[in-house]
Amino acid sequence: MAEHDRVAIRFDASVSIGGGHAARCLALADALAAEGAEILLLVNPDGEQLVAGLGSVHPVQTVDAGGAGAVAAMTRTWPDGASLAIIDHYGWGAADARLMRTAARRIAVIDDLANRGHDCDLLVDQNLGRTVRDYAGLVGPETPVLVGPRYALLRPEFRALREAAGVARTTLDEGPARGVDVLISLGLSSSADILLPMCEALSQPKTRARFRIVLAPSAASYRAVADLSARDPRFEVLGPQGAKDLAGMMASADLAIGGAGVTAWERCTLGVPSLVLVLAGNQRSGALALDEAGAAKVFEPDADGIEGLVRAFEHLAGAGEARAAMARAARHVTDGRGALRVAAACGDMMRGLRLRLAVLDDGEDVWRWRNAPDARAASRVTDEIPLTAHLDWFQRAVTSPRRVILIGERAATAFGMVRFDETAPGTWDVSIALDPLQAGQGLGTLLLRRACAWMMADRDVRRLTATARTTNAASLRLFARNGFTLGKPDAGWVAMTTERHVHGNA
Repeated sequence: MAEHDRVAIRFDASVSIGGGHAARCLALADALAAEGAEILLLVNPDGEQLVAGLGSVHPVQTVDAGGAGAVAAMTRTWPDGASLAIIDHYGWGAADARLMRTAARRIAVIDDLANRGHDCDLLVDQNLGRTVRDYAGLVGPETPVLVGPRYALLRPEFRALREAAGVARTTLDEGPARGVDVLISLGLSSSADILLPMCEALSQPKTRARFRIVLAPSAASYRAVADLSARDPRFEVLGPQGAKDLAGMMASADLAIGGAGVTAWERCTLGVPSLVLVLAGNQRSGALALDEAGAAKVFEPDADGIEGLVRAFEHLAGAGEARAAMARAARHVTDGRGALRVAAACGDMMRGLRLRLAVLDDGEDVWRWRNAPDARAASRVTDEIPLTAHLDWFQRAVTSPRRVILIGERAATAFGMVRFDETAPGTWDVSIALDPLQAGQGLGTLLLRRACAWMMADRDVRRLTATARTTNAASLRLFARNGFTLGKPDAGWVAMTTERHVHGNA
């Protein structure tokens, strides 16, 4: 991402239980801003009342229901246009996106319905079980479609707590002697006709459990649930302050009861065994996929009744081994890095860059770049490499779990390669090679920056290293511009390192 990138995000702040538009858009906004983008949030007129603290980090403008207001807001803010407009709105389709193109050079869409056409340059659907085929005919044939919880848009605190939460749950098979800690989170404004009967039913079993309920004082159910808490000390009601540390509460919970929207992916990231309530029609397919994967037990209140949920709760509360199995399955669903991946994809799109994993057919291009005179002079091995020997190495390289080779393309033409070799857990050594015919266009800086962002989003990278000859001033400048710290020269070489600081530890 470059500092001049300008990104407008139009979302429906009123969609909280159904899709959590605010939560996922704010997570993506933060990830884009961390890469240097300037952010503008465009929301419906009551957005700042519906989403607490909405304007505390990024500028917010309220706009009307159609696209004209969004276009006007963008042009007022950036007279020469936005680099990218992101749309997350069930009521918008291709016509609205086309209107947005008058003020934005690129369009990305976040969707989870796959029920209408879109005019966009990138589409994201984080639903489990979704496939690219679901959008055939709904987007252009060349439009990249990112599908599945791999791209779930979550705040960084969830991936930061993932490792510690996973270690804590390795003892679940023995079951906690103290009884289970249960987190109930159906949304800050949970309706009384679901939450209150459920809490009353859960108060009946004799199972040892403690319940923490995240609920806003303005919710219709708040007073009745608070009264229940006053009568039964096992229940504790937490207001909006509880939502601020939702990740921490999830990480420490033995079991959760929640909705099937964004919080489902949050619980999966932390490996929280869950009973999931389908609270909106668009959640059903993703929730059922979670159930099928063994990552949660799903209930539809209208069909299953509260009694079925209580029976499942009683079973799981007393079955540590079953909870442990569910926790392991949940962790396989998503790793919490989706916002980083989508932000990287947006950055690539704005730069006109395509970044992809190398395949065998790239072997001859890489061989040609590596054998260029300047490339050989900068390498430890300066001899020309025979093609047959290189292709034999390349075949092993592209399949090695400890090596990642990324190919950069512009206008469907490959122009360079960045290679990452794992030298220790979490530490990867970086090297880069460019097509000499594409030299002098600034592509090296672009490719290295995007490749490092790709690795940070995709792997548990804590440290990157590289080396360059002391005489290779261009390479030293290239790595320094991309955040690497240069060490002292040693025997004609300079070692360079960068710690993972932009996105935090995962």
